[in-house]
Amino acid sequence: MVNLFVYLNFGCLILPMITLMWSQIKTNLERLGGLLKIENDFKESKSDGVKVGEIQVQNANFSWDSKNDILQNVNMSIQPGSLICVVGAVGSGKTTLVNGLLSLLSRTHGSVRHFRLSLST
Repeated sequence: MVNLFVYLNFGCLILPMITLMWSQIKTNLERLGGLLKIENDFKESKSDGVKVGEIQVQNANFSWDSKNDILQNVNMSIQPGSLICVVGAVGSGKTTLVNGLLSLLSRTHGSVRHFRLSLST
């Protein structure tokens, strides 16, 4: 009788964990599928002026929906070998900035330039 109780109790504990893990797996697979569908919008830059390993962002606006700009007029130059720390309060745009640099967001204005590659609108 004790063994039956242990098995039933174990099942009641494991089932919610499996359900939670399944929903997380499903969400992650959907996100991964979205990343795999992103088209490459890299274009060869004719006058790069960008050093090897450098990233330049000039007057860039980033948006999640291509309508409302979340970050506006972003200008930065990241030198090769630099250690960059993005710090801010919750909801201040840290993830949005990184996703914009990785071209995972819509850029409605400006450019993000990497060595010999330009991501322009």
